[in-house]
Amino acid sequence: MRIRLMRQTDFPGVKAVYRARAAVTTGLVRRTTARWTMSRRQKQPKTLWLVAVDGGRVVGYAVGFYDKSFGDTSEVMWLPEYDGTPLGGKLLGALLRRLEKKKPATMIIWGMDESQTLSLPMPPDFELTEATGIFMAGVVDIRIFLRDAKRILDKRVKGRLHLRIEGRDIAVGDGRGPAVQASMGKEVLLGLLLGTRQLDEEMGRGRVRFRPKGRMALDALRTAFPEKRFRIEDGW
Repeated sequence: MRIRLMRQTDFPGVKAVYRARAAVTTGLVRRTTARWTMSRRQKQPKTLWLVAVDGGRVVGYAVGFYDKSFGDTSEVMWLPEYDGTPLGGKLLGALLRRLEKKKPATMIIWGMDESQTLSLPMPPDFELTEATGIFMAGVVDIRIFLRDAKRILDKRVKGRLHLRIEGRDIAVGDGRGPAVQASMGKEVLLGLLLGTRQLDEEMGRGRVRFRPKGRMALDALRTAFPEKRFRIEDGW
């Protein structure tokens, strides 16, 4: 596999990667031809496109913006079949290194600890590790998101779990036994489903509230949101 600057002939492969990701990820929009053309022709700030090529096929890409004052990571995408591989981290690392060579004054990495900036040159000990916690997914259409969340949780929950998400209610589970009520924000729910947030931490911060208090409710919630640690560099 090789990561390099995008060529004109790579563009159909880039769009194919985006379509494949949009088909499996909540929130991604279907980009029109006009939208792709606009992003390609942008002059200020300048745009940097990289592609990952494996066996002659474009399997991922990364986009950044830059001028003398800043470098900005914009989008990192890969084919779903490469989920769980180092591809995302390699693409992001390659994008950061190339942006740094453009000598901007500040590097902007959206999604790192709720959007941080790094003054350049970048610290020599800066590494893309699990602890970096890059997270670039978000809820665009809450109705579609809650539909997908219900489909996932119905398979996990044994019993009755009623969720209230920013004024919207969904019931999940097999409908048996007493109901557990829980409320949280949409981004908290998204993070719990993806594994970028952990249930006990969110409850400790008061971002997940539930009743009745006790072991039954805790067991139901832990079944719905099992602990898992997952790192994502997926944005739009």
